[in-house]
Amino acid sequence: MGNLVAELETLPVSSMLKMEGKESTVTASITFYELYQASGSSSWVRQGKHSRGLVLNRNIFLLRLPLEEGGKYFWLKLAPHKKTSNLRAFYKGGDSPGEWGPARRFAKQNQSGEVRYQLFETQWIVKDIGKFEVVSDGETTWMTSGDQLYFVTSQSTQDQRWLIYLDARPGEAQGTGGAFVGEAFNPSETVEEVL
Repeated sequence: MGNLVAELETLPVSSMLKMEGKESTVTASITFYELYQASGSSSWVRQGKHSRGLVLNRNIFLLRLPLEEGGKYFWLKLAPHKKTSNLRAFYKGGDSPGEWGPARRFAKQNQSGEVRYQLFETQWIVKDIGKFEVVSDGETTWMTSGDQLYFVTSQSTQDQRWLIYLDARPGEAQGTGGAFVGEAFNPSETVEEVL
């Protein structure tokens, strides 16, 4: 089964996989390259680390990324959340310290410490923020190759759910981005076979 986990990393578009008794088609295969800004620079450059994503049947998003800044990688099975309008303003917040949104508060704390917030009737803790460059094959409205997406990764305080917000800003992305909610899974236990 260890080979199956490695196979997910390179699974091409139109492949099929069977998870939890259901067969799904890979409609998009995505690599997310982490970006950073060198001190004093406004340019974003690739950091060397990358995450992996697979879109199944255009509505399921499998994503492998670090648990937190510099953390161990894990897989999430996500679905798009319906209410995603104006989340950019929510996560950024205002310009004064009392008005900062969760992403800005986490950034101002040097991506450490605990930042809690309420969204979608759930309390979340910010685990990581940053920016990705997308290299994509296949079709999804969420992102296209060349997009640069800001992201916020959060974990629920009440259960095992995760929330990933991908901020597709005009001028930096063609896709819609969005908010995705789901749970971590172990591919060697959940993926029955690659077809």
